[in-house]
Amino acid sequence: MPAKKKSNKGRKGSNKGKRKPSTGTRKSARLEAKNEAAPDTEDVTMVDVEQEKKVEQPKASEPVPMTDDNEDQKEDAQEEEIIDKRKLAMDEVKSNIHLLAQAVKAKDNLLFLRVMRHINTVRKKLTPAILTLSVQKYSEGLQAKYLAQFKAAVDQEEAEEVATQAKIKAQKEKAEQAAAEKKAKEEAERLEKEVAARKGKEPTKEEVKAAEEKAKKDKEEEKKQAAAAARTLEKAAMREREDVEKDQEAKTLPEVQVYMHLLCVVFLWDKDTKNQAATCAEDLVGVLQSHNRRTLDQLSAKVWHYYSLTQEALGQLESIRNKLLLAHRTACLQHNEPGQAALIVAILRNYLSCKLYNQADKFRLNSTFPESRSNNLFSRYLYYVGQINSIQLNYSEAYANLNQAIRKAPQNTALGFRIKATKLMVIVQLLIGEVPERSLFRQVSLKDSLQPYFELTQAVRVGNPLQFEQVSAQYKSVWVDDNLVSLIDRLRNNVIKTGLRKINLSYSRISIKDICAKLNFESLEDAEHVVAKAIHDGVIDAVIDRENGYLSSKENTDVYSSYEPQGVFHKRIQFCNDIHNEAVKAMRFPPNAHKSDAEKENDDLRDNENAINEALAEAEAEEDD
Repeated sequence: MPAKKKSNKGRKGSNKGKRKPSTGTRKSARLEAKNEAAPDTEDVTMVDVEQEKKVEQPKASEPVPMTDDNEDQKEDAQEEEIIDKRKLAMDEVKSNIHLLAQAVKAKDNLLFLRVMRHINTVRKKLTPAILTLSVQKYSEGLQAKYLAQFKAAVDQEEAEEVATQAKIKAQKEKAEQAAAEKKAKEEAERLEKEVAARKGKEPTKEEVKAAEEKAKKDKEEEKKQAAAAARTLEKAAMREREDVEKDQEAKTLPEVQVYMHLLCVVFLWDKDTKNQAATCAEDLVGVLQSHNRRTLDQLSAKVWHYYSLTQEALGQLESIRNKLLLAHRTACLQHNEPGQAALIVAILRNYLSCKLYNQADKFRLNSTFPESRSNNLFSRYLYYVGQINSIQLNYSEAYANLNQAIRKAPQNTALGFRIKATKLMVIVQLLIGEVPERSLFRQVSLKDSLQPYFELTQAVRVGNPLQFEQVSAQYKSVWVDDNLVSLIDRLRNNVIKTGLRKINLSYSRISIKDICAKLNFESLEDAEHVVAKAIHDGVIDAVIDRENGYLSSKENTDVYSSYEPQGVFHKRIQFCNDIHNEAVKAMRFPPNAHKSDAEKENDDLRDNENAINEALAEAEAEEDD
């Protein structure tokens, strides 16, 4: 065996010494032979191509340095974006006015609603120059009266726009000239290469034919481009003529005048010029009341909203209350449902701001909130009704109203409204005797605002009066700002009831003295009185032994043997039925959708017969005359 191994090693060694050339070396040898046999020009060409490839391939790891040209391009893009934003804002105002004119002509409520929804979008893009140009175009009388104070800002903005446009135009001309020079240079180089390649050679018939076809195609393409450009210009001119006609038609409509006046009010309010906004809103109310047109109903809701808002900012709510009530009566007589909804909300806010809860409740009971209202107005109405019910101890109804108001409020916007409604709902839920879920306080948008209410909920849940007093004193300024001091003072009784309920569950018998110590009562008489009231209200099931001075708890009854689960289940079913009924009311059905095709045809035939009979009767009456 060792001898065999040695012989193998020997053979291996011999193989190493006489190794055959690998496939890679054989291929390289063949390529070298071919290159030697080929002419020198091909070798030079291959080397040049390889060098060009090496030069053209950029290194991915090396960053592209920022040059002055890149910075100029960035500035140009920003300036063009600013001009595009101004143009887009002007186009949006114009499209809204044309849509409003179309809605007035067709008397289509859906188009009015689209215009109302777009007001907030236009509001964010308004600048002094944009609003001034729009007012000059559609309502000239408003500029000198309300926008004169922004003349300096308008002039500055227009000067900046002119300078920016001139700069962009010069830069575009420079870029076009550079591109043309570059193209001419490339074309000259291409022609020189073609001349050099064809030097000493006559073009073949095929090459001549291909050149003629190419020239013919280029001419046809130029003709097509010129025709397309002419068509584009013609369409633009036609569109411009249509826009001019629409603008001339829109100028004469009272709805457009009210819309532009409303934009002025919104702009002045956003610029924090409260006095000017209040004056403009009061004039707008006068313009609105001078017309009795059903096409102004949707706009009237916005007008009354901003009128109440501007007067509230000046602290003049009491002075406009009678005017709002009179306007509400007029809206009811004119069947102006959008105006009724906005005025009911404004009047309720007026009463509640002055703490006139009884008057607000009487007005709510004697008025009917219209069914064709927007969700935003309905959510605000539900919030005010919930606030009234909470003050009047109707906690269950208040909780249902507030819960529905939060559900109907916009979920992506109106954060302030949702915070305020959630705060009131937490307090009302605690007054009912329920504990809000922890997930309510963990919402990202509400977490910081609800932190004091979370600590208050913990104190009420534990049933510790001392902790409740500490939290109430710590966040007293928060309760005052939120106008919830009176409701939070009522929570003390709930804290005591929660503590008594826990004591009743923990002890079968406990002395009144121990209860006084645990719940921090000032005297035994107060403790005994509170315990007796809790027994009378059904909070705890126990008996007071006055001779021995202790509280004896009765055996706990099974909740499921009572009617309580049935009542809770009934509430849930009623809530689901209410949601279903509101969803059905909100749906839109085509006319005669419940009829079959045969019934529809019969109706059409009947209408035609009636029309024919009426025409014949009129003809006979004329003959008799």
